[in-house]
Amino acid sequence: MNFFNKFFKRNKNRNRNENPLFTIIKEAFPIDFDFSDYTIYHIKSFEYKESNIELFDKCIKEEDFYKILDTLNYNSQSNNIGVYYLLNSNGEGMIYLLYDPIELWEKGYILKKYKIFIDKNILSQNSINKIN
Repeated sequence: MNFFNKFFKRNKNRNRNENPLFTIIKEAFPIDFDFSDYTIYHIKSFEYKESNIELFDKCIKEEDFYKILDTLNYNSQSNNIGVYYLLNSNGEGMIYLLYDPIELWEKGYILKKYKIFIDKNILSQNSINKIN
């Protein structure tokens, strides 16, 4: 049993009641990252394709978040990208794109990040979840 605790050392302190999306983001970020100063939202997940990433970049530049919500779709049979928004107590926001592999043994990681502010009208959409 000690072998498994060493091998899966990040999971031994995991709170079994925490949101699974929060667990994913915690495992992708550096171990010493302090999440306590942030409100974290899962905006959406979508299929990992170059055309989707290009569309996401275009929508971010145009600040067209509704198009992101309406156009990009999740594919359960493919690798995906999770879109997370972290808002700190000073009101500064960052969007992180996290690689979300279909294979359970693969770890997710941060693909891109964008410094941006998303207003409360968008964050109040039913499809957007506060995860911490």
